[in-house]
Amino acid sequence: SFNFSVEVAHISGWGILADQANLEIEPNGSSIELTIVQLGNSPTEAWPTVWVNGTVSAWEVDFPESSSVISPGDIAPMILNITPSNTAQHGRAVELHVRLREADGSGLTEITLPLSVAVFHNFSLNGEEDWVLSADGGHPVAELHNLGNAPTTISLRVRSLPLGWTVSGQMEVVLGVGEVKGVPLELIPSTDWDGSVRTIKIEAEDEEGNLGEIFLDTEQSDYSWASSPVIVAMAGDHAIVRIHGAGASISVIDSFSGPLEWHESGGWALPAISSGASSLSVSGSDLAYNAHVSQPSMRAAVCSIQGEVGAVVAQCSVLNGSDSFLFTILLIDDEGMMLDSYPGNAYGESPLGPINLSAEDWSPEPGTRMLTLRMLDARGVEIAVETEDFQIRRTDWNIGLMGLELDGEGSEQQIKVLWQRGDGDGPLLAQYDADCSLSLVTGGYSMTHQVDLTGAFASAFEIDRPEVAQDGDELVVTIGCAFPWDVDSDSSDDESRLILARGITEPSKYPDMGTSLAAAMLVIGVSVAMAWIVRNYREGKELMEMAMAAA
Repeated sequence: SFNFSVEVAHISGWGILADQANLEIEPNGSSIELTIVQLGNSPTEAWPTVWVNGTVSAWEVDFPESSSVISPGDIAPMILNITPSNTAQHGRAVELHVRLREADGSGLTEITLPLSVAVFHNFSLNGEEDWVLSADGGHPVAELHNLGNAPTTISLRVRSLPLGWTVSGQMEVVLGVGEVKGVPLELIPSTDWDGSVRTIKIEAEDEEGNLGEIFLDTEQSDYSWASSPVIVAMAGDHAIVRIHGAGASISVIDSFSGPLEWHESGGWALPAISSGASSLSVSGSDLAYNAHVSQPSMRAAVCSIQGEVGAVVAQCSVLNGSDSFLFTILLIDDEGMMLDSYPGNAYGESPLGPINLSAEDWSPEPGTRMLTLRMLDARGVEIAVETEDFQIRRTDWNIGLMGLELDGEGSEQQIKVLWQRGDGDGPLLAQYDADCSLSLVTGGYSMTHQVDLTGAFASAFEIDRPEVAQDGDELVVTIGCAFPWDVDSDSSDDESRLILARGITEPSKYPDMGTSLAAAMLVIGVSVAMAWIVRNYREGKELMEMAMAAA
């Protein structure tokens, strides 16, 4: 008889499942659970290796040295404790690499998973100096700082405003990750302010409901900040600052860099030398400011905005450079609303772009509107910016002339202008305070009348006939409004024409009849009066004679 010994060779194999794993990591760290599948033919242990790629600052990953012994066909959990880097930004994915093998290196299997950090919103609002105000107003030494890991929109409110005081500026502020920006508000006091101290409260709230507030006391001065006194600039550059009450002839001295030079753009060129609190001396008055000066970025970029509303092309490109470069692109409208954003990473020795951002959801109001495209680096420092103006009109409305009529004759004659408007167009024009007018042209004469088209009824306008206009002249009347209401849905009814008539009164065939009648009436009146006087005299004389005869 024969005996045979048959031995099956050891086959190694592993699988990794991540279908139940939450791959969005909290900023302070999270645990994710992966599933190990034993695909070999012998009970053994899995030896993992785990790391993260795609980030400048390392993420921390804690993983077991090895798994327990797993039988063929069985599964086992593997827990990974992951902590993002302190510079990780929401929306910027990194790669989690998980490699499994046996102790001898056989059965190597690797899987790559995308990780991202969960969004975290936080900000600070700071301001300690007095709010210096001149008669023209002033900006506060107050600043916002985005402390979260994603771009954020912060809403501002001003409380405890005295009667007659006003606030201008942006009530919505978009900040990139790590960005610092001055509070873009200007406070304008009433004309009767006597300089007494008033305490003004500024409130700020981000999209997650986080709140911040500061209280600033007012200070009256001949000079005040016409631009934000929070200076954000690159080292070696100049920031243009503007001061109410200080023209080119005024002496402005920086406490650090000395006298400032006047810039042709209408402000003072302040050298960006170092960060910190400082002040300007303006004809003996001190104005405090805060400076945030950054070193130039490692990479350069260019941005552009083209196209029309509904087809806007907004894009940025990162130029070539030797270092990896983390950045964020923001597309913002002129009301401070963020339309789109893009976080990215440009690897060393290679350019990146163009990167397109979408303005698809932009629905601007009529008027001149502006889009701003900004690129910020990982520090929150702006490295490229582009702005573009758009002329926004609405044409879903109409006003028109129904005709012209002459009312009266001669110098008292008036021209009645009959007009109409579409349903709901009156309130629409009132909402935007539309500037509308009638223009009259006849011969070499022309004039313009401002008109109100927002009343409850479309009552006819009455205009005095021009004194220089002659019968037989053609009168042309046009109705219209200034931009952005200079185009309506039907331009054919914007003009009406009329031949002038009845402007000269027909002269009388008897030019002296009036005078003659007046003279005749005067003669008759005098005659009647004389007859009455004579009659009374005779009756008196007769009575006297009768009295004397009786005596």
